[in-house]
Amino acid sequence: MTPESSWDPKRTSLRLQHNHLPKMADAGYVRWERNPFCVQRGPHFEEVEILFNLIHDSIDQFPRSLITGCEIYEELYHDTR
Repeated sequence: MTPESSWDPKRTSLRLQHNHLPKMADAGYVRWERNPFCVQRGPHFEEVEILFNLIHDSIDQFPRSLITGCEIYEELYHDTR
């Protein structure tokens, strides 16, 4: 989410569980369980892992607005400054 957009945690959770996670699971990128809620790398995670590595390796080149809201990337962004 960008700083200009509103963030509704309940709506975001619903979209994640009913839209994004099922699609990523169908593609084999993740495995997830509803109860207890758990998300793990799936058998095809390697296909998208390069994107996460590219983000990690070039985090200092991203505009702050694209990092805001992701705790992991916010910490990494802060550490590179």
